[in-house]
Amino acid sequence: MTYRRKAFDVPAESATEVLDLVRWINGELQKVEIESTKPEIRGLQFEMAQAEPDRYKDGDLYYGAAGVFGGQQGLYIRDGSNWRKL
Repeated sequence: MTYRRKAFDVPAESATEVLDLVRWINGELQKVEIESTKPEIRGLQFEMAQAEPDRYKDGDLYYGAAGVFGGQQGLYIRDGSNWRKL
């Protein structure tokens, strides 16, 4: 399997924080792509910075693609037992 990174296009009306997050993610994926092209690589190991919680708590903020927390991509907050798009 060959991995090819595809940059994520962010709509112009998106918040600056989202653009910063997308730039950071694209940068990290570019590093993975560069490292994986080296002939001596045998595998990749990722450090888990923070595991996903077993249960979501009221007030949790998550950024998700369309269909993950709601019908649209964006930042969501846990409000009671529902996700509300910010």
